[in-house]
Amino acid sequence: MIDPQANYAALQELLTQSAEYLDWPEENLFHVHKEISGWSIGQHLYHITMANASIPKLIERLKAGTLGNTEDEPKPGMLELITNGIIPGGREAPKRAVPPEDLTAELLNRDFKRMQKATKRLEPILGVLHAIPNRFPHLYFGPMSALQWLRFMEIHTRHHMVIVDKLVE
Repeated sequence: MIDPQANYAALQELLTQSAEYLDWPEENLFHVHKEISGWSIGQHLYHITMANASIPKLIERLKAGTLGNTEDEPKPGMLELITNGIIPGGREAPKRAVPPEDLTAELLNRDFKRMQKATKRLEPILGVLHAIPNRFPHLYFGPMSALQWLRFMEIHTRHHMVIVDKLVE
């Protein structure tokens, strides 16, 4: 079962932990340890930023009924991954969520803080997410509800923060 209050709290905690890296020197923030990941800490944080940035608006539009539908059927087996908190590794990020080659600490800081602020808009509507009937498709997981999109933000952020933790070690 998906618990929006718990998922939201966990997401906010992960974003608070992530924000601690924003003050790191650029040479540490953008150093790539290829044996662990093809992306630096900063690139993982920017990927999280880009992946999460549009989801609050998406959820708001699902709630308003201006996005998604109730007809699209979930992909068999895929939503169980979301419910169980699993993000399979090894998938290529969508182009819109790939960090730019010329990523700077300034851009990362600006966009991360905007995304973090956007996620906080969800807090007042957590109690009604379960009643939103419309679904909107995710690239890999297929049509997802507002609850599932919130859960996705949490588990996807956690997935990348596990990698960041390995980069820090």
